[in-house]
Amino acid sequence: MSDANGVTRSKATRRSSDGTTQPDVSAGKTVAATVQRRLSESSYAAMRGVTCECEDGILVLRGIVPSFHMKQLAQEIVRKVEGVDAVVNDLEVED
Repeated sequence: MSDANGVTRSKATRRSSDGTTQPDVSAGKTVAATVQRRLSESSYAAMRGVTCECEDGILVLRGIVPSFHMKQLAQEIVRKVEGVDAVVNDLEVED
């Protein structure tokens, strides 16, 4: 699979004991851990409250941020992480 930048990415899979191919859940956890680290290293304190889950290359961001700008910034911080094919930005903006 190629993304919009022409980078070829493949889904992480593993072969189960019965010979079938299954998604590699540990790969999603590794990607999520990398994303979580990137967010926590941000100079913006609001990023430290963002959580994420990754499955089959689809990263979902959740939490509450103080502005639309921070919502977009979180998405930009994580979108180029290896293993992230798409970002679903479910962050809520505080009122």
